[in-house]
Amino acid sequence: MKKYEIPVILENEDLAEGIYANSGANPSGPEEPQCWTVSVNKEQVVSHEKYANFRVTANHGNVQHISTASTVTIVFNQPITSANFESFGVSVNGCTVVLTREQHGNAYNCNDNYSSLLKVYCDDPDGLAVISATISCTKAPNVQGGYDD
Repeated sequence: MKKYEIPVILENEDLAEGIYANSGANPSGPEEPQCWTVSVNKEQVVSHEKYANFRVTANHGNVQHISTASTVTIVFNQPITSANFESFGVSVNGCTVVLTREQHGNAYNCNDNYSSLLKVYCDDPDGLAVISATISCTKAPNVQGGYDD
């Protein structure tokens, strides 16, 4: 029986070209938001408990490619205390809420969509408003090492 040797990973930043774990090239970069659309609409305010519910609706257009995640970034007009999202991961930093949906990396996501409630806690839920909402898609190479769209 052979003795197991732990693999060694070396990093050399002096190389002229990079070598990545994902082979293939995507000339426009791994994140392209144009394949998704997102809307965020206020549905309910519960003033005495200091929160408001927002409906987050995201639709993946008629583009076939492999995606490992979609990330919705929502900026509000006031600091957020905390947030809960009924579908997947949420993080809060000041006035910004980030929703990250990890996806099965080797599945096509053509015409994918979701509509879920985001509960946002703050000092003044009646005055809480969305300043901006964006969505990005993190693409992954297909089995041939390229990107599909």
